[in-house]
Amino acid sequence: MIYSFERPGWLVHLKPGVKEMKNRLPYAVVYEYTEAAGGYNGVRTWTAFRDMNDFEKWLKQPDNHVLDNQKVIAQGVTEQQAIDIISGTPVEAYAAASIDAATSGGLLSWVALEVELTNVAVARRLTGQDDSGKLFAAAHKELRRQGRI
Repeated sequence: MIYSFERPGWLVHLKPGVKEMKNRLPYAVVYEYTEAAGGYNGVRTWTAFRDMNDFEKWLKQPDNHVLDNQKVIAQGVTEQQAIDIISGTPVEAYAAASIDAATSGGLLSWVALEVELTNVAVARRLTGQDDSGKLFAAAHKELRRQGRI
């Protein structure tokens, strides 16, 4: 097993070329991080719900701050449509997010950056996007833009 993670109501196991979902939730919502999310700006993600009412109830919870730094770009789509939308996330967004995730207290950990970029590259390859060269080039460009190299 490469990755395994849980979300309310579902469990996903990713293996090369295989994805299994149990307790599928048919109402998918796709989000995109905004400038308020810093380095994650432009990265897309999705969550599944039972239906629109379940989504709206979750969204209105007082401790839900998802819209503070994300915007909904699609809702009521199928799992496959959500995956297709997410596959349109630019590699530049993933590169910037990797740099952000590898930075703590203003200091960049080169080891953590390598791990973050490798994780993104592997995940993209598992979804048929073998563009790791573009990802690493985008990270290099972003590091130069930030004056880190």
